[in-house]
Amino acid sequence: MRVKKELLLGEWAVLALLCEQPRHGYGLATLTARDGEVGRVWTVSQPLVYRTFDVLQERGLIEVVASKPGEGGPTRTEMTATPAGREMVDEWLSKPERRLRNLRSAFILKLVLLKRRGLPAVPLLEAQRLKIEDILRGLRAEARNYGDDVPIIVTWRISVGEAALEFTEQAIEEDRSA
Repeated sequence: MRVKKELLLGEWAVLALLCEQPRHGYGLATLTARDGEVGRVWTVSQPLVYRTFDVLQERGLIEVVASKPGEGGPTRTEMTATPAGREMVDEWLSKPERRLRNLRSAFILKLVLLKRRGLPAVPLLEAQRLKIEDILRGLRAEARNYGDDVPIIVTWRISVGEAALEFTEQAIEEDRSA
């Protein structure tokens, strides 16, 4: 059997929510639905929540806490994160994203999950700011190498990086003043 080293973003979302408190699939799917608090950032459909339970359980990251009869439906099995799962989530929530394209998804998801846990976002925000500044230095150097004929994708990435940097700096200010 092949062992995955990294979790998919939906798997991270489910695992992080199970670190907050034990949940059954239906309740968790409500949070990750398109209009749910977490689902507005990263959607995990109800069938995928149950498949994710299987994946995380196989990896020893979650376990069954209780089974309760459903209200007019099937038995509801509550899951919770194991100590190994909690440790992985804590580490993941502190790591900045290495690519600009992951800021809209993974970075924002981390901020939402930190807020839900009542944890300060400043450490992640500061680490992400440094990473964005590093990315922008590289992109600006790349743009200079092209002279007057900078590819549109490089210009786009610089614009996205600058907007992300501005967002991150503003979020740091807001988090510190709260």
